Amino acid sequence: MDDQVKKGNEMDYFQKFELKITNEGQEIIHSQESPERNYKIVQPILNEGCISKTIWVIDDIEYQTMLFPEDY
Repeated sequence: MDDQVKKGNEMDYFQKFELKITNEGQEIIHSQESPERNYKIVQPILNEGCISKTIWVIDDIEYQTMLFPEDY
């Protein structure tokens, strides 16, 4: 079970992860719409290993699907 669910936080069926390259390393912004939540973390790694990409995760209870918005 997900740690957020264990804490009593509701998880939306649609999750968005934005990965960005920063001077500090890899920035990851995790967000959802309902209930609204945003969480940001920066992992200090070399910029050569960082990526800039958005990933959508859709949970329909039976299956979870990860895709890039441009593939939708």
